[in-house]
Amino acid sequence: KGVRLRIQGGYELTYNKQPKVVLKQGDKEIEGEWLIEYGYTNKNVQSADQLPEALFDLSTAPTGLYDVIIGTDTLSQAFTLKAGGEEPEVWLQVNGRGASLWNKWQRYTIDYGNTANVAAYNVPIILCIPDRHGTVDVSFDFPFNVCDISIDNIYQQMTGKPGDYFMAYDEQTQDSIRVYSFMIPYINPNSTEQRSFRIKMKQSDKEPSDEIQMSYGIEQPWGPYDPEVVAKTRAPYTLEQGECFAKEWGKAVFETAISFVPGASCVYSIGKAGYKSYNDGFWNSFLGNTWDVLMNCASEVVPAPLKGAYKLASTAWDYYGKYESLRDMKGCLNGDPKAIGNKGRGSYDPNEMIGPWGADEERHFIKPIHQMGYTVTFENKASATAPAHEVFVTDTLDAAKYDLSTFSFTGYGWADTTLVVGAKTQEFARDVQYKVNGQDIIVRVSGQFDPQTGIARWSFISLQKNGNEIDDPDLGFLIPNNDSHAGEGFVTFIVEHKPTPANGATVSNKATIIFDANDPIVTNTYVNTFDTDYPTSKITKAEPNGNSLVLTLSGSDATSGIGGYNIYVFRNGGEAELLASGVTGDSYTMAGYDPSVSYAFCSIALDRVGWPEPKDVKPELEVAATAISGIKTAAGEAWTIYAADGTKVAEGSGSLPTMLAPGVYVVQSGN
Repeated sequence: KGVRLRIQGGYELTYNKQPKVVLKQGDKEIEGEWLIEYGYTNKNVQSADQLPEALFDLSTAPTGLYDVIIGTDTLSQAFTLKAGGEEPEVWLQVNGRGASLWNKWQRYTIDYGNTANVAAYNVPIILCIPDRHGTVDVSFDFPFNVCDISIDNIYQQMTGKPGDYFMAYDEQTQDSIRVYSFMIPYINPNSTEQRSFRIKMKQSDKEPSDEIQMSYGIEQPWGPYDPEVVAKTRAPYTLEQGECFAKEWGKAVFETAISFVPGASCVYSIGKAGYKSYNDGFWNSFLGNTWDVLMNCASEVVPAPLKGAYKLASTAWDYYGKYESLRDMKGCLNGDPKAIGNKGRGSYDPNEMIGPWGADEERHFIKPIHQMGYTVTFENKASATAPAHEVFVTDTLDAAKYDLSTFSFTGYGWADTTLVVGAKTQEFARDVQYKVNGQDIIVRVSGQFDPQTGIARWSFISLQKNGNEIDDPDLGFLIPNNDSHAGEGFVTFIVEHKPTPANGATVSNKATIIFDANDPIVTNTYVNTFDTDYPTSKITKAEPNGNSLVLTLSGSDATSGIGGYNIYVFRNGGEAELLASGVTGDSYTMAGYDPSVSYAFCSIALDRVGWPEPKDVKPELEVAATAISGIKTAAGEAWTIYAADGTKVAEGSGSLPTMLAPGVYVVQSGN
């Protein structure tokens, strides 16, 4: 129903002077409403993403081409209305270097979008960043709102400080995890957006930074269109914090649900109920609403509904003081959780091409993701004797590997300046006001892409504030680098690769950078390798070891390799339960082994890019229940049981235990 347009041009718009904005098709006109606040003026707008938006009600409008009219200006057939009726299809990708310099900020981009013809509202994103020794710093290049409802105080009491993330714990890797949850209020149909963040890995003799494996995921929209909510969250760089549900209640319910109701698909419904309760303003009734969902959830998957629901709900509250594991956080993402790694190292070329992160530091294995995000970084070295007045970046894309029609500039920046380019932009030009060494200058930034040749060009030119050339050799926008990183810059863009690449096929990219009249600097060649095949696995052996059962795993993947195993258990012929996820190595020890229970196991392998093994979850290795029989003892008669190696296993009087682990035993009864 509600369609928002962001219109770039030379019109003047203030709160007190709002030009009429209209969509026109033939004789039919649909007037829009500017979404601006008191005191607004567009005279200070520096990027397309800072422009205001106009809201149109198109619920009864016919499809087809429309003219866009602002005041007396007309953009002929600039808007197309297509038929709806489909669901939003959102996607997310985090791109950046797989290794970074110790104690130096490394930039990553958050690329997300919506491939459907209908808008997506209230879309959750979760980003998990390991920080085992507390030596990882994270900085976001955009503001976002942290929820302030009362339950957030629990987080503050638990951690000792308020913040934009909560801490989790991964028992398998022994990592402390920073969990950031965002809520994207609105994603346009057929659009792509980009934000960025930075990570600094600190090197210390006492608490060294380790290789980190970030995980991230995006969910389908949680809520319908709400004009009031959208109006409150239309700031161009703002992502809403994913409400306190995702930070606190989510921690408790997710872990508890996964623990007691393995694989329960209704966990997601609990999340939606919590979010809806808060969003509707009925936080006090949240527990009651969520209890209903818990009851329904438990009745679907737990044999004893009331007992299961009570255990699930009551235990959830107990988890408020405990940390969530990263595996459980991954399990709560109904979408396709992905990962990106970062390994600290001693040096690298600051003039670098960075593409989609992938498994393996050299070959960067990825699934066919279509949308590929690239970043080119450049630096005026600290040893330079003058600032750079002009910087030119050129990148030639291979038409045989990329769909050049999908290219779009997405962002650029230098020092502490980060700017976003509007979606689906293949040419732009912008003057940016900038202060360097106390003097005001203009940085004229432009980008041009030729879809026929695949050549993309960026230029950064320093000008006086009146637009004239700068003659002073000591006055340029990119100064010699310092501890504040004022001599560093970057450009970003996105492009789709050609569809259906073969398994093992590669796509590569590099760029050239020119500072003023110096010789071109050629970046590294960034290579991605497509992985389209599936892994295989099996459980080959199960051996009792006291109160544990040790499973031996075997798996293979010809391309990127095995990333981990999900192990399922069947108890006494029952349904499959998720025993463990993301298991690495060739063995897994199941605690709490009970020889009176018959077990069966199944493994599902995942390769390093996330492809799951295509097989049904059904028993593939069985361990039968075991018993000792044929031995009778008199009432009150003492007995002792020894293992074959002489170790005492059990002792008592009267009836012998009926169940023992497989093996050879010596039983002494009386004398």
